[in-house]
Amino acid sequence: MALLGSRAELEADEDVFEDALETISISSHSDMATSSLHFASCDTQQAPRQRGASTVSSSSSTKVDLKSGLEECAVALNLFLSNKFTDALELLRPWAKESMYHALGYSTIVVLQAVLTFEQQDIQNGISAMKDALQTCQKYRKKYTVVESFSSLLSRGSLEQLSEEEMHAEICYAECLLQKAALTFVQRMSFYPA
Repeated sequence: MALLGSRAELEADEDVFEDALETISISSHSDMATSSLHFASCDTQQAPRQRGASTVSSSSSTKVDLKSGLEECAVALNLFLSNKFTDALELLRPWAKESMYHALGYSTIVVLQAVLTFEQQDIQNGISAMKDALQTCQKYRKKYTVVESFSSLLSRGSLEQLSEEEMHAEICYAECLLQKAALTFVQRMSFYPA
């Protein structure tokens, strides 16, 4: 009897899980469409993006606002976690040189691929993507004069001096440096296998 009761409970739990899975996949598709529409409204100087397009020309005068960048990167993260790696990369690639979060997301996926495969070509692609991401993040970081740099070594810098975008850039830059260090370690280990 107890076995039948638990079997019935398991079947009920499976039904609830399947219903929840359908709800999640439906809402993620609608979130992705909403985010793409919201993001596309910021894209006034670019050609319309097409799903699966490998390259989109970007203008250096085009700038992605922080909120739109975060929203689109959240969509890419959902695609990545749903094993849609190519779709995630294609979503991030066009803006990887313009938006710090797109650069961080794109380079993170490429670095993860390098770490998981240990292939020299993947490692080189990861290093290249990480260098590009560092350059993109550097564009948004606060520019210090020599005197300001020296004085910041002597005294603690204040966060009030940074804008919201500059704070995000510092975080993204630090994350890129951490991933670059990990990738360098993987590169060294791939040359000296155990």
